[in-house]
Amino acid sequence: MTNAERFIEKYKRLEKSVRNAYRLRERDSISFYLSKDNRFKKYAAEIKICQNIRNVIQHEPRFGGDYPVEPSDELLSFVDELIDTIENRLKVIQIATRNVCYSGMEGGVRETMSKMRAKGFNHVPILDDGRVVGVFSRSSLFNMIVDKADESAAEPEKFSDMRDYLGFENRGAEEFIFVPKDMYVEELEELFEAEIKKARRVSAAFVTDTGDKTGRLLGMITPWDLFKA
Repeated sequence: MTNAERFIEKYKRLEKSVRNAYRLRERDSISFYLSKDNRFKKYAAEIKICQNIRNVIQHEPRFGGDYPVEPSDELLSFVDELIDTIENRLKVIQIATRNVCYSGMEGGVRETMSKMRAKGFNHVPILDDGRVVGVFSRSSLFNMIVDKADESAAEPEKFSDMRDYLGFENRGAEEFIFVPKDMYVEELEELFEAEIKKARRVSAAFVTDTGDKTGRLLGMITPWDLFKA
């Protein structure tokens, strides 16, 4: 088998992998969609060359029985690497923290804060029957103290004492999102980036079995987790 024939076989597998990964139609250009993916932008020129070579081999006449182009071994290896990267895309559940530090509404505030300081946590989800019903962070307590500065309110012992400061609304720069376990990591990165463009920062993404706040918590992802991935 010639390199041209090997290349066509590999390119067909590449097309199938990209179409499955990006849910493309047959007429959609795989090189266009790969060029939009942050992982492949730096290889845009090489990907375009592969597409051109594929067109020449498949559609141009042979000369003396030989293909007009014979791809190099290096080019075949490049296509193999593309296929491997696409077919082994990380899903969010693979990078999520599964053993999440959490509390319930009747959990102790001081006890949780001690755990946060000891382990370096910034956010602790508040669960009810496995579902995230709120998030405690330093800003939660700060906002409560500021709002009640003129009152003789006692320090909250349980999270139920500060329920109004644990919700997902009116948290300033903090933003929390819910995602399904089968979402790809690069798709989550795009969500994080989209929020940044809106002048909002995603502090954490909660992975649930339904992909929204009605589902049970499976894991938690922070910007640091994405950076490490």
